[in-house]
Amino acid sequence: MNMAEIEREEVLYQRSEEMQRLKEKRDLAALVRTQIKDQPRRSGREGQLRSEKAGKRDELSELKKRREEKSNAAKVKVKFLQTLDADVDANQVEIRNRLSR
Repeated sequence: MNMAEIEREEVLYQRSEEMQRLKEKRDLAALVRTQIKDQPRRSGREGQLRSEKAGKRDELSELKKRREEKSNAAKVKVKFLQTLDADVDANQVEIRNRLSR
């Protein structure tokens, strides 16, 4: 194998580059394997159940919100009617006082 020194250096450089690429591929594959191993297994059905639960939770939250708004509106209405009754009662007392004079 009579190669010039430059050719030999070039071949050695190419081999080292190829070895480096192979090492990087192995390291990357090992990293991916450990990441996959660390992740808990999840079935497709479980994901669907979670999204269904989230949908039901959102629906329930909306119903609670509507119920609270309805309750608040009823409270405001009752308070308004109470003030009207108080005004009417005061007016009736005033009318009775005027009539009794």
